[in-house]
Formats: sequence, C-alpha cells, structure tokens
Amino acid sequence: MSGAASFSLYLDLDSGTKPDIENVARAAIALSRAIKEVGLILDPQVALRVELVSGTEGSLSIDAVLRVVQNLMASSESAKTSELLTLKAAIILIACWFGMQTLQYTYEQVLDAILEEITDAEIKKSKATAESCAAKVIEVIEKKEAEKHVREVYRNLAKDASIQGVGISFIPGVRPSELVPRSEMEVRSAVVRDTANQRRDREDVIKATLLSPFLEDANRRWKFKTREGEFGASMEDMEFRSLLLNGRSNIVIAAGIEMELLVETREELRDGAWHVRERIVREVRGLSVPMKQTSFDLSPADLSKAETNQNKDDQGNH
Repeated sequence: MSGAASFSLYLDLDSGTKPDIENVARAAIALSRAIKEVGLILDPQVALRVELVSGTEGSLSIDAVLRVVQNLMASSESAKTSELLTLKAAIILIACWFGMQTLQYTYEQVLDAILEEITDAEIKKSKATAESCAAKVIEVIEKKEAEKHVREVYRNLAKDASIQGVGISFIPGVRPSELVPRSEMEVRSAVVRDTANQRRDREDVIKATLLSPFLEDANRRWKFKTREGEFGASMEDMEFRSLLLNGRSNIVIAAGIEMELLVETREELRDGAWHVRERIVREVRGLSVPMKQTSFDLSPADLSKAETNQNKDDQGNH
C-alpha cells in the first residue's frame, strides 16, 4: 500500500437519471482540497494528490488513487513507513467524512485501523508513529479540520436532484455498505452556527477588486472592494500565496486586479443584528489582470488639439 491507496466516491443515483457534470466536478475538487489540507496536518513532510482513475455509470462510481507525490524525508524505511501510515490515516478520514458514525470513532479504533495489515516487525518500528497519526486523526475530527471543503462536497452534490446518496468504497464499482442519504447531505452542507454564543459562519463566492495585497506579512489583511463597499480579509489560501512567493507564477499582484474569491464571514449577533467579526479568503478561484494602455494612437492633429486645450486650461488657471 505504500505510495498509493485506492478509493471510490460512490454516488447513488435516482433511477434513469444522470448527474450534472459541474456539480460532480466541484464536489470532487472540494474533496481533493480537503484531503490535501488534512495531509499537511497528518505529516507536513508528505504531499498527497488525488488522481482520477476512471468513472463508471449506473450509480456513478468515481474511482481514484490517493498518491504520495512528495516526501521531504530521505528515502529510507522510515520514509516508506511514514507514507504508509499517512495514507492509511487519510483513508480513515475520508471514510469518516462519508460515513454515518463519524462522531463515534475513538482513538483506539483509529489506531487499530491504522495498524491493520501491518506485520509485527513493522509495528515494532512504527507503533509510535502510528500512535501519533491516530492522535492527529482524532484531532482533525474533533476540530473539524477541512470542514469547509467537506461541506462544499455535500453542497454541490445536494444541488443535483438525481443524486440520492453518497458514500466511499474501497473496491472500485462496489456499492458501499452504508450511504449518506440525500436528506443528510443537505444537513452536512449547512453553515455551522454556534447558537449558544450567538455566532455564525458562512461562505460566499464573491467577485472583488483588489485594493492592497500583503504577501510578506501573513498577519496583515488584504483590502478589497465590491459594489457593496470595501472590506479587509486575511488571505488563507496558502497554495495561492506560495505560488506567488516562490516565483512559480508570472502574475504580478497589484491594485486593480479583479478576483473571484471564496470568503468565509464570521458574524455575531449583537443588539438584534448580525455584525461581521472577521473575513477570511479561503480560496482564490480566479483573477483577471486589467489591460494597461502603453501607447496612444493619436494623429498629429489630435496631438495639436490636445496641446491647445491644455494651454487654454493653463491660462484659465492663472
């Protein structure tokens, strides 16, 4: 299993229907982002990637491989063990996200699942690492890490009336033993609200004009402008920041750029009204650099007329 692990995102479809490809694609992308985010928590030295293998019809089964594409550890037995345990931990989390017993997992159950199918000799060398992985899995579940991406998976699937359920299978094309029904998908896609403290979080995709970026200081808020007005938000799209800071993009970030953003807004209820506490850019989905006019196609007559008008303006100002 070291290096890769297979799984299928299984969609239970209404009889005689097919899902909208855009909804399925957005859900698959959100799942990929959730896996990458928790991968960094499980082992910062290991980079994970979800690769599409195939898709089969009927009830739709999207077959994929979760693969280790980078390991900063030196090539060794310990590196292979790290990859194996990280993959197993990630697979357990995927099963949690699409199962009906998510909140009932215990540390001991997770540890047993991680160590399953590992030989006794390997356990002796890797049990401490496995215990650390199990603790991180429980931490991810309790802290609801990557929840925003998982919510987006369910949100996009819930948009499609043909999709009646979703689950995870580890045998391509085989129906999972349990499915999250459509009614539950809508619940899992909902915004989380803390009613005890009168707070709520919501996510919106908005288009905004960049007023001022702060690449070097991660704590400074970026400033944006929409038709509703200006606002500040912290830039939490680490992949986007890394792309710019590492010179892997020829895009020059400057004021005036039009951006499409996934923004999380955190609000609290005060005096009977909701007030914004914080805004966070979770993802940069697109940007458009404005065209700059570097030359003017003016005839000599136009230039002469422009100069005459300028002289009149100058005289009028004296």
